[in-house]
This record gives sequence, C-alpha cells and structure tokens, in this order.
Amino acid sequence: MRAAACPTWEAVFEQTPDPRARRGRRYHWATFLALICAAFLRGQQQGAAIAQWVREHTSEWQVGTPTTRGRIPSAATLRNGALALFRLAG
Repeated sequence: MRAAACPTWEAVFEQTPDPRARRGRRYHWATFLALICAAFLRGQQQGAAIAQWVREHTSEWQVGTPTTRGRIPSAATLRNGALALFRLAG
C-alpha cells in the first residue's frame, strides 16, 4: 500500500465528528481523541487511569499538539470524552 493512500491518525481524528456540546469544547477534539486512544492502546481503560497516563506523558504529547494554554484535561473530562467516543462508535 502506498503511503499516500493511507490516511494518518491525525487526519482520521480531524474527520471524526465532535459530539460535545458547543459549551463543552475547551480542548481541541482531535488532540483530545488522540490522547484517549493513546491511553487505551497503553491499557488504560478507566477515567482516572487515562488521566494519570495523560499527566505522566504530558511532556511527550504537548510537543506537537494544539492545547488550551498548556492545560491538561481532568479525569472527569477525559472520562466524558471516552464515553462520547463510545457513543460515536455505536
């Protein structure tokens, strides 16, 4: 398969509809989605575990991702995002 024929994860995340209410959009959806998926891939499946993984790897993921003034999503925010993601998946 040619590299041009295969979309990047970033492109896929940018195409994924944002199910959050307009009022609840503090974090860039593609970045938020990437953080949740990366934590899932590392075996973190609960809100608190996802949040801990995100905090522990902040210096790695903040390098090239859009954030809101360097803020890190809370455990509740990440849990709600994961629930929204599951609803999208059906």
